[in-house]
Amino acid sequence: MNGARAITAIELHKISEYLQVSMDSLMKMSEKPMDMSVIHSFMGRVKTEEARKGIQLADELSNMILFHAMVCENGKKMKQSWEDK
Repeated sequence: MNGARAITAIELHKISEYLQVSMDSLMKMSEKPMDMSVIHSFMGRVKTEEARKGIQLADELSNMILFHAMVCENGKKMKQSWEDK
């Protein structure tokens, strides 16, 4: 999993009930991972090298922002005392 935390079996069961699918179908790993890069979404539409570089920069910046948000969230969790858990 690439998520910030693991999903519990109870959460997975609730998700499967809500989506009306089996838990097995939710746990099935795709043979080909999904490409999450923004730049690939625009391939064929970008006409200039400058535009391609701009989209690539925006993709890198969004990745940095998401990484920073995860670091901040994890930092808050690390600050919690052990007694809170």
